[in-house]
Amino acid sequence: MTHLSLPSLTALALIALAAGCQDPAEVGAGLLDDPDGVAVTDTTTILTATALLDSVSTQGAERYLVGEYDDDVLGRVSATAYLQFGLGGQTFDVDEAAEVDSLVLELPLGYRYGDPDAPVTVSVHRVTAPIEAAEDGGGLFNSDAFAYDPVPLATAVVEPGADSVDVRLSGPLGQDLLDMVLGDDVTDDAFQDALRGLALVADGAAAVLGVEPSSTDSVALRLYYDLDPSDPDDQASIAFVLADGSFSHVEGDAGGPRAAFPETRSSVTSARTGARTFVQSGVGLVTRLDMPGLFRTLYSARQYAIHNATLSLYPVDGTYDEETPLPDRLALYVADEDNRNVTALTTSGGSTVTATPSGGDEFGRGVRYRFDVTQFVTDEIRAGYETGRVLIVLPETATYVGSVSRVVLGGREDRAYRPSLSVVYSSF
Repeated sequence: MTHLSLPSLTALALIALAAGCQDPAEVGAGLLDDPDGVAVTDTTTILTATALLDSVSTQGAERYLVGEYDDDVLGRVSATAYLQFGLGGQTFDVDEAAEVDSLVLELPLGYRYGDPDAPVTVSVHRVTAPIEAAEDGGGLFNSDAFAYDPVPLATAVVEPGADSVDVRLSGPLGQDLLDMVLGDDVTDDAFQDALRGLALVADGAAAVLGVEPSSTDSVALRLYYDLDPSDPDDQASIAFVLADGSFSHVEGDAGGPRAAFPETRSSVTSARTGARTFVQSGVGLVTRLDMPGLFRTLYSARQYAIHNATLSLYPVDGTYDEETPLPDRLALYVADEDNRNVTALTTSGGSTVTATPSGGDEFGRGVRYRFDVTQFVTDEIRAGYETGRVLIVLPETATYVGSVSRVVLGGREDRAYRPSLSVVYSSF
């Protein structure tokens, strides 16, 4: 390990901890030439890898996904939205003479990943199996899927720029729901006996769309009925609302970089994936960072005060564009050596450590994410030697479970885009 000690300086030393090595002679010369005693040196290694986590919990998300997209880096990603409906605590007073007019699925849209100009065809299918979480709990995950009738109730084309779509459903389902409302047992269980759920399936690989239940216009299954069939103006409706069993099934191409993973919770070093690491929402791909030399970095200083530590990650130029934009925000999480016990990394004030893409740097890299990791570095050094903790990079939770966005980051083998960690400290 290279470590410079200049007791004659009231040191404010800037140490860039990055993958690779730098010539100690050059580092020393740079420090001595700087009247402020500021140096840039490589004193440890950041090991980079891509990890495949267990299934992603997508139940009750802020967005449900439907569609397919062929990504030129990670291959095809596909999503099916499973929507379960219920009464939402409503009671109904419907005349027994009411007759079904129509049943309409109202879908507000607020997300598109893929071709911005291509129409997306979505079919609506009646789920034929109960939507139930596994017995061990934990809810419904991206890996879960349930049988549905292959014959759709309806098909709709979502045009580019559309912020909603209403799909008129055919078949006897509308009458089944009206009969349920008119019956003696008007409960959520009775409703889900009549309708276990609806599956939204896309045809083609143009884009993945997001159904937004939290938008101003909520997702609803609306039953229109006539009170007087002879009077077209004498009509009313009932809106059934989303229930707890709604989730997204999301899966990625088994080929490409994913083929390197023998099982979930495993990691593949960036040396085996073209000096790149990957993050992909919805399917469990994350970037893993190991910094095994943090304790030794300041060990010889004996007495020191850490003022700031900044981690910079660099998306590789040319891997993002209008169809595959960078995530608006990435977050850091802490895990153990087996990529388990993943918890949010927080600042000393308790806020989750996040970063947004910002402009490039003096080395010509177009965009970077810069994280304040002062508390993490301080804790690691104080703990002494190897703690077994690693950093996991992924989008914030809402984005991670409600999108398929991805980012390609430089690995330690890529001198142009490898990550860097700078620590500002005083030694005395």
